[in-house]
Amino acid sequence: MFGQVSEDEALNTATWLFAGKCHLGLQKQKEGKTIQNTLEMLLHNRELSYDELAKRCGMTYNGIAKIAKQQNQSIQYATVEKITKVLNITANDLMGYFS
Repeated sequence: MFGQVSEDEALNTATWLFAGKCHLGLQKQKEGKTIQNTLEMLLHNRELSYDELAKRCGMTYNGIAKIAKQQNQSIQYATVEKITKVLNITANDLMGYFS
């Protein structure tokens, strides 16, 4: 479903996208689209609960739920790194522009 990239490409993309924090929702727009995360879809496709991901990432249920439901205004780079490592995805797989 998602393309694979090298570790260097993923790190460069993550650094560029998240340089500390990445603003979500209405904070960042591109041609009428907003940058959002795909965590809800990723968890659904993998039949993985917020609670299970939170445990694997060393995070709280509420932290994962807020990210998945687009309720955060920003997300820390360290959080993105934890989620992408546990799900074995890249930052590009986690984030994207949507209408």
